[in-house]
Amino acid sequence: FNQYEQRSFGFYTKWFRYFLCDNNYVDTTQEWHYFEFLINKWLDKVVEDRGIFRQIMLEIDNLIDQLARAENNKVNNRRLTYFVKNIIDRNFKRGSLCDAIINVGTNVSNKIFIEEFERKFKEEHFLPNINKIKAMQSFNNPLLILAELYQGKEAVILVQHLIEICCDAIEIGHDELLEHILERPSKDTLTYFILFENCFIKISLRQNILDRLKNLWNLWEEKGLQARQIIHWQMFTPSQRFYFYEIWNMVGIYAKKTYKVSKLFDKQYQEMLKMIKLKENIVNCLNAYCAESIDKEN
Repeated sequence: FNQYEQRSFGFYTKWFRYFLCDNNYVDTTQEWHYFEFLINKWLDKVVEDRGIFRQIMLEIDNLIDQLARAENNKVNNRRLTYFVKNIIDRNFKRGSLCDAIINVGTNVSNKIFIEEFERKFKEEHFLPNINKIKAMQSFNNPLLILAELYQGKEAVILVQHLIEICCDAIEIGHDELLEHILERPSKDTLTYFILFENCFIKISLRQNILDRLKNLWNLWEEKGLQARQIIHWQMFTPSQRFYFYEIWNMVGIYAKKTYKVSKLFDKQYQEMLKMIKLKENIVNCLNAYCAESIDKEN
């Protein structure tokens, strides 16, 4: 390639077919190094031009089919594997994560390509950011990006599958869940996000969260609330109270409860006040009638 000469989309696709889909290729060290050199030169050029790269992505299924035929569908399809991995890598690196997903989701249907893209997305873009995702940080948060794409109906099938892959890798511990739904409820938690964003409605992680919250409600009915849980409820800010009830109203509908969770908390709060009052009365009685008793302190 001439470094400064502009070429057309047609030139690059013909070049790919002629030089990279060579039917006479023999898998030797020398020929493999030559193939690597050619494919990387080709990728360097098509990535430089945004318009050309977009057209290449539109044509990617056909290019993969041609390279697969040149390989005669061998089990060890080395050239095809190398091409797919490297063009996916360039796709991620050349722009935003959002653009990379749209490029693939709207243009590519080849199964080998999609599976490699999903693997790379999970291992290199999702898992390294898992703490950012769980803390719901907004900057370059892959889960937020996927939710926005879903909401905008961009590359829906790929986006939905990426969301499923990501959610399978997310674990919300018991203490973390309690913090989200009782101790510090807000709209800025991962639990709230998963419960109320439409893209998670059919996701098993959401179902799991609802089941756990239903079981927690049943436990509160059976064994009662802890004093500190009632105190948290009593000390909510208006915002925390709003999101607490929004979450638990959803759980109540899911669990087919016939009353609001506020009734449970209020009832047990009144019982706690009675216990506190009883304790105060006992102490007052001791002070009034047993002032000289030698076992008063006990």
